[in-house]
Amino acid sequence: MLQIERVFGEVLGYTGPAGGSADYTLRRESLVQVDGKVADAALGKFSTDDATTLFRVAVEGKGPTDPLDLPFKNRKKSAVDQALGYAVNFPCDWYLVTNLNELRLYHKGHDQFTFERFETKVVATDDDAFRRFAFLLGAPRVVLADGTCHL
Repeated sequence: MLQIERVFGEVLGYTGPAGGSADYTLRRESLVQVDGKVADAALGKFSTDDATTLFRVAVEGKGPTDPLDLPFKNRKKSAVDQALGYAVNFPCDWYLVTNLNELRLYHKGHDQFTFERFETKVVATDDDAFRRFAFLLGAPRVVLADGTCHL
């Protein structure tokens, strides 16, 4: 979970409920359940009094040895399939899957072979790749003030 907070909080500008504001944009361990599991996080517009709950992106995080497209160890679904289930049930149109080596952005209206991919090593060393990553996934563009999403 610390990696989610670092990438989405420190790098992309999302805020959590402990940030001192009544409104926030990163909700960890969100409450939608699919097959007894919950999404690791969600991006959207939320409030500490639950007056605002707009899910924009479901986030599923795995460890660096976990393949994203295949079930791993005792799991019945791949990380990509898990995240799609969360996106359908939130409801939101977008879902992110990461294993720390890469982060993928999917749209639930497209097949699972169509996605934006960001490799961690490339984003960390290539200024153009980092700017593209921050532009596409940064909080100011994914969760606009009125709650809409540029994606």
